[in-house]
Order: sequence, then structure tokens, then C-alpha cells
Amino acid sequence: MHKRTYNTYWIRKAKKEKGDIFRLPLPVDFSTRLLKRKLTVTLAYLSPIAANKQAYRSAQLWFTIDDGEKGLVPNRQNTEWQTVRKGTLQHEIFMGENPIVWDDDNLVIKVNCKREAGNFREAIPYCLFVSFEVAEGFDVDLYTEVTAKIRQRVQVPNN
Repeated sequence: MHKRTYNTYWIRKAKKEKGDIFRLPLPVDFSTRLLKRKLTVTLAYLSPIAANKQAYRSAQLWFTIDDGEKGLVPNRQNTEWQTVRKGTLQHEIFMGENPIVWDDDNLVIKVNCKREAGNFREAIPYCLFVSFEVAEGFDVDLYTEVTAKIRQRVQVPNN
């Protein structure tokens, strides 16, 4: 495993007109140097269908990225934001390299769910895959730093 890459995934179920928020801690100081970074996010889900409608998916899920308008990964690569939301798989790559002030903030990814072609009662199963990496040639141990931040959040009581 490359120490300059952090990969994670979540498996959840989305309810109609609700959203889930995922916070990825990134404890790297991006303000002191030009550091190329790449965020890859993939959302895959199984939607019930409405066979009698042209728009057959009963539910639509999509994700949005919120970095507090700091420009962590401002450039969407090889896609148009509306086109990638048309199916049941949304895969996007975001890049950035400008110095920004990042004070141990979280990268926030929100998964949204709405009714599209028909009504549905059950929650929609989905999986969100996230990969964050920095370019080679920089002395950054991203994996260890992010893992330590996640462990700080998860407090396991001693019994």
C-alpha cells in the first residue's frame, strides 16, 4: 500500500429525500507547498425500477463534495457534472495543486437520495468508494495520518 494514498469505502442504505454525510479527515498542511492531490469518488447503487415509465429508476442517488470552498480539489477531470449523475454509477476524479489553508479540516462528501420515476418505500442500498492521494516525490504519509485521525474519533469503551 502506498503511504501517499488513502482509500476507504462505506456501505449504507439511503432513504427517500434524505442524505448521508461522510467526513474524511485530511491532516496535511497544503498551505506550505504546491502539492498535487487527487480525489476519486465512486457511488454505486441499486434502484428499484418503474417499468411503465421512460425514466425507469424510481430513485436517484448522487454525491457532492464540500471542502468549505477552499479549493482542495477544484478541477473535475474528464466529466460534466450533470452527465455523470444519469446512471446508477457516479465516478468522478477531482484534482488540485494550489496552496490552500487547510487547518486539519474534513473533506465532506454528501450522498443525496430523491424520488425520480416512481414511488419507493424501501431504503436504497449503495456503496461509496473514496480514494485520496498526493503526488509522488513528497514526503507525506497520508495513510498513517488519516488513520490516526479516524482512530481519535472512534472511542471504544474499556469493559
